[in-house]
Amino acid sequence: VQAGRKFEELAELEIRTPDYAEIVWRSAICFQKGNSLNRANEQLNDYIKYEERNKLPRGFVAHAKNLMNAGQWKAAMEPLSRCLLEFPDSPMSYEARLMAAHVKNELGLLDEAIELLDANMRDFQLTPKSEIYQDCVFTIGQISFHKAENIFLATRMQEDMPVEEKEKALTESEALFFQAIAQLSEANSRYDDDPR
Repeated sequence: VQAGRKFEELAELEIRTPDYAEIVWRSAICFQKGNSLNRANEQLNDYIKYEERNKLPRGFVAHAKNLMNAGQWKAAMEPLSRCLLEFPDSPMSYEARLMAAHVKNELGLLDEAIELLDANMRDFQLTPKSEIYQDCVFTIGQISFHKAENIFLATRMQEDMPVEEKEKALTESEALFFQAIAQLSEANSRYDDDPR
């Protein structure tokens, strides 16, 4: 946190120089590492205002990380959405998509989370060896399992549900369980050194 303050002080002195945005970035990262998320977010807001356009994705992703760490899931979607909409071809868009999938999962929007992960995995810029691709493979299996579990539990809780609807829901849940098991089994065999 002390390093963050020092960079913040330096940024005030360098406000009219080309180095200002980079100094603000360093301040934000130091505050982030010191777990001073509010101070980091203040710096990131300045960074996003003054940085060159091509460097903004890292600011959006860092800001979203802070909001996610604070459990502010809906707020985290704003910088992630901006990153994905304004910079779809940025290398940071893969990490933003993965993070957005985690946010959607937390918000209970499981189908949207799966779509984001699928988009990352279908893009040929990511290889199966990349860490983000690997995270997508495991996460999609976990979310599919979570979705199957939700359907199963909701069906079990509704005692007055018509038999045909219940059978349909349980069949869907069973198919999703098998899909999740297949996805996680593939992930474990493909990445057998990964502790997940």
